[in-house]
Amino acid sequence: MRRNMVTIRELAHVVELLEDFAGASTVTDALQVSGLDRSVLSLKTGFAPYAAEGILVETVARAIGDRLLGARIGRRFDYARYGAYSSFVLSAPDLATALSRGARAFLLIHPGSEIVFRQTESHVVIGRSAVGLTVMGHRHLDEGSLFVLITVVRHFLGDTWRPDWVELLIFAEK
Repeated sequence: MRRNMVTIRELAHVVELLEDFAGASTVTDALQVSGLDRSVLSLKTGFAPYAAEGILVETVARAIGDRLLGARIGRRFDYARYGAYSSFVLSAPDLATALSRGARAFLLIHPGSEIVFRQTESHVVIGRSAVGLTVMGHRHLDEGSLFVLITVVRHFLGDTWRPDWVELLIFAEK
């Protein structure tokens, strides 16, 4: 199995969003730094290294001086771009089932990674396992993923749902 990868659909959408913030030439330079080129973005299916996505976002963030770029991308990320994965998750009858579906099928869009849940006395913590994912730009990707997850929750609880707090955790162990 491929390890620590990201679907081309996600990467292509992230590149589009990065261009909105930084412009095409800055993103083209960052793609080169990350070891990617635009030809990979036109593929209908496939995966790219997760590390390359992290380097891409970090390089653009540094170029434009935006420490919160990952969060800004996550806020604007179109969850429907995941295609069948997003349809599978959002067609669940309730939020609990949607989160369970998303966790089980996550390897389809992020091979080598997983969604993990931790129950406390008062709440549930949801995150992505960071085993082997300590790459440049990881913080940007984690911050962005919070907003993508909030999109799923709001699909079931309504657009006005606001969490009381958000924890950005790196699950380093299984």
